[in-house]
Amino acid sequence: MIERHIMITEVNEAKSKGEREHRLAIFKAFLNGYTDEIPSEIIRPTKADGTKNENFNSYKCRKGFFLNIESFARSVIRKGFISNPEILQKCEEFFSFRLNTIKQKTDANRITAGEIQTANNFLKLIIEELSKPA
Repeated sequence: MIERHIMITEVNEAKSKGEREHRLAIFKAFLNGYTDEIPSEIIRPTKADGTKNENFNSYKCRKGFFLNIESFARSVIRKGFISNPEILQKCEEFFSFRLNTIKQKTDANRITAGEIQTANNFLKLIIEELSKPA
């Protein structure tokens, strides 16, 4: 949990440096501030006893994690921070992957380590692109 707090602090500090740097820090937080672990039990926002699951948002194995990546990727495209046609094509491929694969997941057909790796690879691509001089 401390690592996640550090990532949030870095995102907030980057905000003051400019929007591009802020978005870059968010993508770095997506990559490094969440766990690739896939728990044996299905994670839910609330536990069986009705209490809040404090760790729910720290997992990459949630549909919402993939949706957040897509939402932020779309925002950097709209802002013009990514314009390289090859990278834009990779973005479209990730958006399609999320819609056609991740969105269709169920409790019986959970997100896999390979799918998390696909997200990690996409995040690395976006981080590399946003790290280039504007």
